[in-house]
Amino acid sequence: MNTQATRGSRDHPPPSFLRFAALIAAVLAAAQSTAFAATFSSHRSLMGTRVEIVLCGPDRTALEEAAARGYAELERLERDLSVWKEDSQVSRINRLAGVEPVVVDRALFELIRDSVGVSRISGGSFDITVEPLVRLWDFRRPDFRPPDPESIRKALEAVDYRRILLNETVPSVFLERKGMRITLGGVAKGYAADRASEVVRASGVAGGVVKAGGDLRAFGRKENGEVWKVGVANPRDKQRVMCVIPVSDAAVSTSGDYERFRMVDGVRYHHILNPRTGTSASQCMSATVIAGSGTVADALATAVFVLGPEEGMGLIERLPGVEGVIIDAAGRLSSSSGIPVIVAPRESGRSKSEDGGPMPTGIPVIVAPREPPATP
Repeated sequence: MNTQATRGSRDHPPPSFLRFAALIAAVLAAAQSTAFAATFSSHRSLMGTRVEIVLCGPDRTALEEAAARGYAELERLERDLSVWKEDSQVSRINRLAGVEPVVVDRALFELIRDSVGVSRISGGSFDITVEPLVRLWDFRRPDFRPPDPESIRKALEAVDYRRILLNETVPSVFLERKGMRITLGGVAKGYAADRASEVVRASGVAGGVVKAGGDLRAFGRKENGEVWKVGVANPRDKQRVMCVIPVSDAAVSTSGDYERFRMVDGVRYHHILNPRTGTSASQCMSATVIAGSGTVADALATAVFVLGPEEGMGLIERLPGVEGVIIDAAGRLSSSSGIPVIVAPRESGRSKSEDGGPMPTGIPVIVAPREPPATP
């Protein structure tokens, strides 16, 4: 697999790169006198994936209590955002599609509003009304076969984010047509990582990471005062890191074709569906987005994956405060022009945990080495 990194076409480092580099340098300088006595790390199965919380601070007991609050918040969001729980607000929105608006709490309204905003800037490459397609492409079936073109065509009739009517004043959500359904699967984990991070920070934790599958929120610094290093793993070997990104107070989300997929007659069918064609997007293996918000990073990672390497990177470059790494269908890695990316050598790219064992599966991964791998 080709791991040569390509960048934006600018001849000189852009201002965003210089600002990012200056931020990392300043944080590293400040870190020389800052270290924590304890690190607490734990994981659970929530929201259909492995969730990890890593916290740093002077008091291990306080860290454990903060992590428990973080998990409680994640459990609450799992209930509230599910399309499978009949009493959730999302299920009520779907049941009353084409019938009447549904009054929702402010937090859910804002999440749906922000999701529609990403749909607009990506030309519909991200769309929370894809739920009819998601149900059609049920990868859990033991006898999975790709749906036929006519079934896809019928499902597409109910997919259109422009038919979500939002009333900011009430607040309420209305799906204009019967048969429409929304799913927040493309933003829920990034949003949840944000919320859980807010909860643990409110408990006085100075540094940590909340990771839900391919979505991660990092804040503060590691136990030794360094910024967090996030690895983007090889989509065909999830224990091997292709590049490393220094991260401070940011969200990182990755969409890839490797988590939920089936091989049928030599073709890989996966869960990231193109809302325009109704089939699996095929131009990327993975797309990673770094942003200030987990909700935005999560949604944009899906949009970029669907758009493909050229249009996707173009979208990233146009958005302030957003950076990204794309691995295309041929395994070529490219990064946006405003972020320092360290490409891992093939022979030393395997990620390790703090105790020297293999990292937990999932992309992105938290990279443990004290020093970043040398650039080849």
